[in-house]
Amino acid sequence: MIQEWRKRQSLPRKQELMTKYPSVLNYIAGWKDGKTILKVIFEKKDDEAEKFLRDSCRISADTDFDFIYANEFIKETQLPIEPPTVDKQIRSNLKMIIQDEEDKIIALYSTVVGIGVGRTMLSETEFGDPCIVLYCLDKTLVPFGEKKIPKMLKGCIVDIREDCFMFGLCMDCKQLDKGCCIGRDGENSAGSVGFLVKSNCSSSIECGFLTAAHVAHGNVLEL
Repeated sequence: MIQEWRKRQSLPRKQELMTKYPSVLNYIAGWKDGKTILKVIFEKKDDEAEKFLRDSCRISADTDFDFIYANEFIKETQLPIEPPTVDKQIRSNLKMIIQDEEDKIIALYSTVVGIGVGRTMLSETEFGDPCIVLYCLDKTLVPFGEKKIPKMLKGCIVDIREDCFMFGLCMDCKQLDKGCCIGRDGENSAGSVGFLVKSNCSSSIECGFLTAAHVAHGNVLEL
C-alpha cells in the first residue's frame, strides 16, 4: 500500500499542472488490465501538455497513457434513449441508501463523479431492474492505493457507468447542458452544471440542475 501511494506522489500536483496547462481538466493514475496507466482528460487537444506528461509522468517502464477530450467523452457516454422511470417508493429507498453511503463512496473512490438512481443497463437501449448508479471517469481503472468500486451497496445493485459531469466550457452558449460553465453576474466564482433534474410531481413540472454551492449561493443566479 505504501508503494502504491508513493506512485501517486511521483505525479505532478493537479493544481500546478492545471495552472501550467489549462487544457488539462483532470487525471487519474493506477492499474488497468494489469498495467500502469495515466488517464488524462483534456478540454481540447494540447500537444505540448501531452509531451510534458509523457516525458515527466512515466511511473514505470511499461506505463500506458490514455489521453481523451471532454467533448468527445461526453458524446460517447450519452444514452441514446431515456431509461424507464423507477417506482416512487423504490426510488425513495435507494435515495436513503445513497444518503447513508455517498460521503464514504466519494472519499474512498476518487474516480467517482456522481451518484444517482436509475436502472441497470443491459445494452445501449435496454434497461433492467432499479439500481444505484455510480458515475466514474473510468470503470476499469483502479487508482493507486484504492480498491475496485463496489458492485453492491447495502444489498442493492450498483451499475457503474463512465461520465464526466464536471468538465466542459461553453462560451456564449445558447442552451444549458451538463458540463456548461456558469456563474453569477458581477462575481468571479464559477463552476460547471452537474446533473440535470426534473421533478416527479404530477401537479407541476419543474426542471433544474445541480451545481456547487459557491456558484449558486445568493438570491439570484444569472446564467
